[in-house]
Amino acid sequence: MVFEQTVPKTGTLSEKKPSYMILFCIWSLLITVFFCEDTYQNYDTEYVNAIAIAETSHHKDVVYRLWAARHGGVYAPVTEESPPNPSLSHIPERDIATPSGKKLTLINPAYMTRQVHELDFTTYGVRSHITSLKPIRKENAPDEWEKKALLTFEKGKREFHSFGTVVQDVLGYTAEELIGRVPFDFMPPDEAVKIKAVCERLWKQRERITNLENWNIHKDGRMVLLSTTGVPIFDSEGHLAGYRGVEKDITDIRKYEEDLLKLSRAVEQSPVSIVITNLQGEIEFVNPRFSSMTGYSLADVAGKKTSILQTDTTPPEIFEELWATNGLEAVRALEILDYDLVLMDCQMPEMDGYEATAAVRNPHSKVLNHHVPIIAMTANAMREDRDNCLEAGMDDYMSKPVKKDIVSKMLEKWLAETVQR
Repeated sequence: MVFEQTVPKTGTLSEKKPSYMILFCIWSLLITVFFCEDTYQNYDTEYVNAIAIAETSHHKDVVYRLWAARHGGVYAPVTEESPPNPSLSHIPERDIATPSGKKLTLINPAYMTRQVHELDFTTYGVRSHITSLKPIRKENAPDEWEKKALLTFEKGKREFHSFGTVVQDVLGYTAEELIGRVPFDFMPPDEAVKIKAVCERLWKQRERITNLENWNIHKDGRMVLLSTTGVPIFDSEGHLAGYRGVEKDITDIRKYEEDLLKLSRAVEQSPVSIVITNLQGEIEFVNPRFSSMTGYSLADVAGKKTSILQTDTTPPEIFEELWATNGLEAVRALEILDYDLVLMDCQMPEMDGYEATAAVRNPHSKVLNHHVPIIAMTANAMREDRDNCLEAGMDDYMSKPVKKDIVSKMLEKWLAETVQR
């Protein structure tokens, strides 16, 4: 009815249709232009902000690296996270000790920057990486994106950046595949219902989302665990308009935690006695088997030297041999106790792992058990290195840095075989 009323009496309906269609098309085009302009402005703002944040982070890295370089590096306590750097082995004072005997190792600027980057990623999910087309450390080799950036630098370009969303980068979907979809669409049905209920409750109370873990389906079908943190955005009438936040892929972190739990269970349930000490020889952990064998609980021995296990009839030097720090001490320890398993470092002073293994396997040596399982531990990851270890008489092989899930599997495999024997 409205359409007919707007048609002048001098014209016909068919004659006036094109005018209305043209007007409709122009109006639709204007809406599309305004929408695209607004979308582009939002994207452009986010792009600029992301670059600014990246530049700030980079400048911070450069400043503290320059500070460390001016001082020739810094010394830090030797820990599992900060072992002596093999690349600095040529420096005479790489490793020193304080008057009280505390061991320190030199952290050069590159080593420090790498550790800060690792801490930044595990704490805040920010990825940074020291890399080169000709890296000294194989771990510093560039990925495809980094390689592309480095090649542009060689051509004289000073900056290289790209911008994407977590759904594109982490879940593998393209921008076209995201149109009209919401975050819950990428979750399994049950997960979507659960997470949506949590979000709606928080949004209703106008509370922020903090580290909300949610499983999502990657485009290739695998599951990805994200941690979501953000604040809701409301329009002028108080209605939810969306939220602004960050998504962090924590799939690998969760797997690491699960592997660590498996290792912990393997140690707890091990049929053999296990004692863990720090670098000063102070006991930090004992498993239930140790307690049942010695009568000491963890509370009895925690923080104490291993000499607490010494009896009146056992000379002190024997207990010193039980805590081997080189190949020669390892062989002597095996002459005193019948161990269930040996983790043999291939590179040790006085006697390396290959020589120590040969001494253990020698039927004429004083070792109590010539067939004790020996697991090689080496920084060399080549196939020939593995073959050399096996030819030397070792039973299995782990490359360094060791991964806890691999250690767990090794313990389960070889300790089980030891018990069966």
